[in-house]
Amino acid sequence: MKKLSNGDLNLIRLQKILSKCGYGSRRSCEELILEGRVSIDGQIATLGMKANPLEQSILLDGQLIAYPSEDTTIIMNKPNGFIVSTKDENGIPTIYNLLPYKSNTLRYAGRLDVNTEGLLLFSTDGELIYRLTHPKFEIKKVYEVVIEGRLSKNAQTQIKHGINLDGTLTKPADVKITRESNERSVVEITIHEGRNHQVRRMFDAIGITIFHLRRISIGPLTLGAMKRGKYKVLSKGELEKLRTTVGISSRTN
Repeated sequence: MKKLSNGDLNLIRLQKILSKCGYGSRRSCEELILEGRVSIDGQIATLGMKANPLEQSILLDGQLIAYPSEDTTIIMNKPNGFIVSTKDENGIPTIYNLLPYKSNTLRYAGRLDVNTEGLLLFSTDGELIYRLTHPKFEIKKVYEVVIEGRLSKNAQTQIKHGINLDGTLTKPADVKITRESNERSVVEITIHEGRNHQVRRMFDAIGITIFHLRRISIGPLTLGAMKRGKYKVLSKGELEKLRTTVGISSRTN
C-alpha cells in the first residue's frame, strides 16, 4: 500500500470518500468498511483509515470506485413515462437517459413513479442524498395533485392529521386547494417524509382518484419554469442553501 504521511492534505477519511462517491451517508459507509467490503491498494480497509482517492486504488465489493473531482448536483423536471432507475425495466426507459452524462456516482434522492412528474434531484454527494431522503430530517416536499371532484373538509382533516398506511399514521401534512370545480380540483400537499408511493396511497386510502401528480419542490428547490425533461446543475449558491437546509456544515477531512 502506498505510504502517505498523515499530514498530507490529500488524505481523506475513507467513509467520507465513499459518501462523496454516492454510496450513502458517512455512517452507512462506515458499516461498509466494518463489513470488510472496502480495500485500498489491495488490502482490506479498516475503520479510521485515510486515503488519497486520486492516487490510490479504492475498491468496494471488488469494483473500483470513481471519485469525482468535484461534487455535482443536478435537478430535473422528470417527464411522464420514465422510470427512476439506473437501468431500463420491461421496456420502460430510465431517467438516466436524459442526464447530461453517465456517472456511476450520480445518485437520485427520492424516487418518483413512472407516471409521476416533477422535481428530481441527482448528486454525487452521498451525505446530501441521505439527508434529503431519510425521514428523520423531515425535509419538506410539495406535490401538485389533480384529483377528481372536490376535496372535502373531512378529507382535508384526515390528510392534515395523518392517514393510516401499513398500520402507522403518516406525519401531519399541509393542504392547499389552488383550483376547484365539481369535475376536478388542484391541490398542493406538503409532506415531511418519503414512504413508497406515499401521496398516491394517501389519496387512495380516503377514496380519492388522482388524475395527475407532480412534485414541485424539495426543501428550498423549486421547479419554477423548467420544462419537462430538462435539467440544470445547481449553482454554488443554490447548493450551499440546500446543504444548509439539510444541516450539512462546511466539510473537513
